[in-house]
This record gives sequence, structure tokens and C-alpha cells, in this order.
Amino acid sequence: MVKVSFHTFGCKCNLSDTNDMALSLLEKGPFLILDGELKADIHVINTCAVTASAEAQARNLVRKLDKNNSSSIILVSGCSNRNQQSSYEDLFKTLSMQNKYSAFDNLKQDICKVVSSFIDIGPLDNAKSTASSVFRTRAFVKVQDGCESFCSYCIVPFVRGKEQSRPKDKIIEEINRLYSEGIKEIVLTGINVGSFKGGLEPLLEEILSATKMPRIRLSSLRPSKLSPRLIELMQEKRICPHLHVSLQSGSDKVLKLMNRNDYTVSDFKSSSKAYFEALKGRSPFMAADVIVGFPGEDKEDFEQTYSAIRDSQLNKLHVFIFSPRPGTKAFGMKTEVLPAESKRRSQLLLDLSRKKYLASLNSMVGKSIEVLWEDNSTGHSENYYPVIGQGKKNTLEQKIVLDIDEENEVLIV
Repeated sequence: MVKVSFHTFGCKCNLSDTNDMALSLLEKGPFLILDGELKADIHVINTCAVTASAEAQARNLVRKLDKNNSSSIILVSGCSNRNQQSSYEDLFKTLSMQNKYSAFDNLKQDICKVVSSFIDIGPLDNAKSTASSVFRTRAFVKVQDGCESFCSYCIVPFVRGKEQSRPKDKIIEEINRLYSEGIKEIVLTGINVGSFKGGLEPLLEEILSATKMPRIRLSSLRPSKLSPRLIELMQEKRICPHLHVSLQSGSDKVLKLMNRNDYTVSDFKSSSKAYFEALKGRSPFMAADVIVGFPGEDKEDFEQTYSAIRDSQLNKLHVFIFSPRPGTKAFGMKTEVLPAESKRRSQLLLDLSRKKYLASLNSMVGKSIEVLWEDNSTGHSENYYPVIGQGKKNTLEQKIVLDIDEENEVLIV
């Protein structure tokens, strides 16, 4: 049995791509799939290009695996590789000769053929796998790929290409297959899910009518995609009352500099207010991405961002310090925000996020929640709070929240 360990950086779309690669291997040969293990026969590193930090982490992992493994196969895929394949090939030249290395484009190349170029896995048959989501209880269902928004800071459109939506019947077919294999929750994912051709709302309507999947969760959305119809659909019990929006800034001036012209801060405030009001009986949750230190962001812009978030019902933030990406418009923009100031602004928002998140956790005490158990002691509620208690893996169960673990930021049932 060949041990293959997958290491994934970045977004849920990358997690979906990793899952697809793992399933492809399971269908074609005698592989044991591992999640992030440091000892294996083959390591596949699915990289991210969104920030310099993400790329550095992937490179450091390559070096660590090279040092700690003897005669392993180390494969690099993903967005960072697509953006800078020659730099990974240069990195490989500096490593030991014990291991074998390769960089490949997993969106264009079959991983089985890449692996078989290093080891003999026999004929690549078309056997059907009974495996479903390889790494998690929930499964990621990619509904589209690519982006044409060209935000001034983002490299993704250059490495993922034009928007392409999957045929609706293929999506339904995959969801029904996952349900037949015991999956209880799917996450609809993509680079720009809200831009699904034909509309995200009609897709959700068809999923509700043509499948029996108990839980349907959405991945990240632009605030402009939070339509009245989507909010109405999210009142349906099977759609999780949980959203992650890519807000990025609470300053209209900065949003314009970012080339995010499809919404304003006022639009975000009104749509998020409508979301929380419509779903108030389901304890709705909303997280948001925010970038600090963007070129042109002055003190007043940051204060507007801080105030907009403080006064909103947002439950949690994911805060990023601006990372200039070669090839993007923002790479050449002049910035007067010093690294120390960017770090200070980031910490202020992280502190605000923790305060809001702990308040959200406390508001759940005494409420009944539906838990999807990922093992016999941990799981997630429908609004994506982490939960600890006693349960049975891959079952849905109603539980009363007894308390919170403030240190680990989880609900206790």
C-alpha cells in the first residue's frame, strides 16, 4: 500500500481540489490517503498564492519534508505553483537528492499519471470508488472555478482563469452520490460561488428539490451576492444559517481602490442587517474577510472600517495584512502604511473579532443546536460553531448548549 499525504493551503476550493485528487488516486490504485502526515511515500502539496505568507509556508514545508523523509516523492500543485512554477523548480535544485520532486498543474493534469511517472501503479483503470469525502465528514462540492473580478490586490484571476460553472445536472448527481455514501453535509464551493452561471439562487432551489442532503452550506460570498432571494432561501432548515462574506474594507474609498465596485459599505450594512433580521430565529452567523494596510488606506479609512465592523452584527473576522502580489495592479501602488502600523490595525480588528465571537458563543448557552459529529467528541453546529461533547461520528443530533470553553472558543453540549 502506497502512503500518500496531502498538505493543503488556502481556500475551500483548494480543499475541494485536494479531495478530488485523493479520490482519483483511490479509484486508480493501492493508495492509503493521509491528511497532513509528515511521513509518507508520496507528499502532495496543494499551494495557495493569495499572500506571500501562504507561499512561504508551502516552500518551508517542501524543505521540511525533504529533510525528514528519505526517498519520498514530493509533488507541488495549486495556485502558487501555477503562478511561479519555475521558482519551485529552482527550489527543488537546492534540496537533497534523496527525494524525487515535481511541480504539476492539478487543474490540467491527472495526478494518477503524474504519480505513475515515478512509480508503477499498474494500469490506470476506470474503477468506481466507493469513497466519498476523503478528509472530512462534510464534503466540498465545487460548483464553479475561476474569477473575472480582477480586484487590484488579487492574483487569483491570473492563476485560476476565466469563470466556468459546472453543469447543474452534474452538481445534483454528485450531491446525490455523496448522500448515498453517507455524507450529511455539503459545502458549495468555488472561487466566486455567487457568480454561478444561471444564478446561485436557482441552483439552491434545485438542490433543495432534487436531493435529500440534510445540510447545505455556502462558502465565501461577495456582499453584493447577498440578495433578498438568497436570504429568503436561507430560512429553509436544510441551508445552514452561516455565511462568510469577503467585505475587505469598511471604507468606500478603499473598496474603489481595490476595484470592488459592485457594493458599497452601505450595501453591506443593509444586506447583513436584512440577513440577521430574517434568520433571527436560527441564530445566524456571519464571518468576514478584511484587509488592512492596503495602499491608500489612511487613518480615517481604517477608523471607518473599525466602526462599520464594531457596529455590525458580524460574529467573527478573518484579518489579513495587505500582501503585494507581483502582476496585480496594487503591486505598483504606493503605500504609506508602515508594517508596524499595519500590524497594529490588524491586532485591533483581531481583538474586536474575539470580543464579538465570545459574545456570540455566550449567546448560544441554553439553546438547542443541531450537531454534526465529526468524531465521537467534536463536531459543528449548523451555524458553524465548534462543539465538544459526546456523540457518534457522522450523525446529526439535537443538543442543548450547556456552557462554553472560552479558552478554546467552543460550545459545550
